[in-house]
Amino acid sequence: MRVVRQGLGRDAVIVSEGRTGSFAKGFTGAPTNLLRVDSLAEHLVEKDPAHLSTRFAEDFIYRILLDTVMWNRPVQVIAIEARPNSAQSVKEARYYLDQGVLTAFYWVQVRQSLFFSENTRYFLQIRPDAHGAWVPHHIHMSTNLAFPLRPARRLGQSATVYDYREAVPK
Repeated sequence: MRVVRQGLGRDAVIVSEGRTGSFAKGFTGAPTNLLRVDSLAEHLVEKDPAHLSTRFAEDFIYRILLDTVMWNRPVQVIAIEARPNSAQSVKEARYYLDQGVLTAFYWVQVRQSLFFSENTRYFLQIRPDAHGAWVPHHIHMSTNLAFPLRPARRLGQSATVYDYREAVPK
C-alpha cells in the first residue's frame, strides 16, 4: 500500500508505504527461519550499554516488575528509564526474564545531532518451542528521523518467526 501526496504543479511525494506478507529474509539479513537465538541481540543493540554499567547508574531509574506473563509463564521485568535531562542515548529499556533466561528486551534510543534527530525502538522476543528450547519469535525495529527544514521520516521493520529450524553448518 502506498499513500501519495501531490500538490498542484508539484511532483508526487510518497507519504507512507507498507508491505505485509511472508518474506524469506528479515531485516537482519538472515533467513527468518534460520536465525540463531544467541546472535539476534548482536545485530540490534550496542555492545556495552550505559544503563548496564555501574559507572552511569546515577543516570537511570531501575525498577523490577513482577506482574507480567509471557507464553503463559510468569516473567520478571527489569525496567530502566533515563532520568530527566540525562545525556544518555538509551531513554528506556526493559528486560524480560523467565527463570533467569532473557526472553525479550525493549529499547528506546534517542540521538541528537546538528543535522537530524533519531528516535529508535527495538523489541526482540524468543519463545519456548514444543521441546522446551528457546527459539526466535518476534523482532521489531522502528526509527523516526527528524530533519531541520524537511519533513520527518519513519522507517520500520518487523518479523515474526513461525517455522524455526536451527541453522545447519555446511
